[in-house]
Amino acid sequence: MDEARLHHYLFAHQYLLKEVFERGELLLPALVGEEGPALLRSIWEVVGNSLDESERLEPEGLDCCSRIMEGNRLIIVVVMPAVEGLAEAWFVGIVGPLPDQPALPRMFTLEQGQDIFNDDVRTVMCEWTEDGRHRNFGTGSDVNVDDFVGAIEKIISP
Repeated sequence: MDEARLHHYLFAHQYLLKEVFERGELLLPALVGEEGPALLRSIWEVVGNSLDESERLEPEGLDCCSRIMEGNRLIIVVVMPAVEGLAEAWFVGIVGPLPDQPALPRMFTLEQGQDIFNDDVRTVMCEWTEDGRHRNFGTGSDVNVDDFVGAIEKIISP
């Protein structure tokens, strides 16, 4: 399996991470609105402009949707362009804090992985923390939004 494409990787694992933890209180409501996909495309373009032209990718398939999770928690799911390489994210899940709670948002990814024993392709469920740590929860959900949201709910439920 190929390595992650830089544009795809940086968008999901660095630029969105920075936006979530520096401006989450503004980012989440903006992504829920009609302009959410356009906002994501503008961030995608910023990432692309930082790269050599040969490394830039089109944002085909980049989209977002929202759900209300248990406890009235908002989750924004960023649907990424098609995955081709290891560690590229299928989805990014941005979980808002509980209502009336001054907590930081949380950011999860469903990434493309590879089994170390037989090289089979698999998904990997991960969380990125404010300080840039990458927590790996092992084999992830199927590649669909509802299963991804369900996997996040299992992780964050008390």
